[in-house]
Amino acid sequence: MDELIGMLYGRFMELTDGKGLFLTLSDHGFTELKQEVYINAWLRKQGFLTLDPAREYYEQVGAGTQAFALDPARIYINLENKYPRGAVKTAAKNGLVARIRAELESFSDEQGNPVIKAVYEGSDIYHGAALERAPDLVCLSHDGYDLKGTLKKPEIFGSGHFTGMHTRSDAHCILPEALQPGGRLHIEHLAGFILDRIVSS
Repeated sequence: MDELIGMLYGRFMELTDGKGLFLTLSDHGFTELKQEVYINAWLRKQGFLTLDPAREYYEQVGAGTQAFALDPARIYINLENKYPRGAVKTAAKNGLVARIRAELESFSDEQGNPVIKAVYEGSDIYHGAALERAPDLVCLSHDGYDLKGTLKKPEIFGSGHFTGMHTRSDAHCILPEALQPGGRLHIEHLAGFILDRIVSS
């Protein structure tokens, strides 16, 4: 792939006298996978989640559960009258969200390395008619920590057969040297590069 892209890049720059704007992009970048992190196991350890092993899939979420997670790290407060066996009153939701968020922000691995880069409240990043179905918290990990929502893992940290994972930034991109992204590339940056090039030309 490197050779192919290099060939295309070289030929394109020849055809444009070195003035062309050549971009390749992906919806994600890539990095080494250090550990898989099982968020529901973390919620269990912190006392926010109980499971009924006699049931299957998310029917396992047991009475008394305060929160559960879906892939990749979307956390839902188990509200009364919203979910089966909901245990959290609406009046208690905001306090519980703040508590879980604070504990996630201080969550570290066995070596003391922080796992979570950022935690967002659903109401801050989602909007629209289906807002009530949005997660209450969304977690982003530091590079190398792959957040999982499985209920099958009793341990918080583990590993699978993968040795790499996606990132939100660093999608493959080749730019003329004069264009400096000024940090880690995100897919949304490229529209700005293209529009700036059109305006300036």
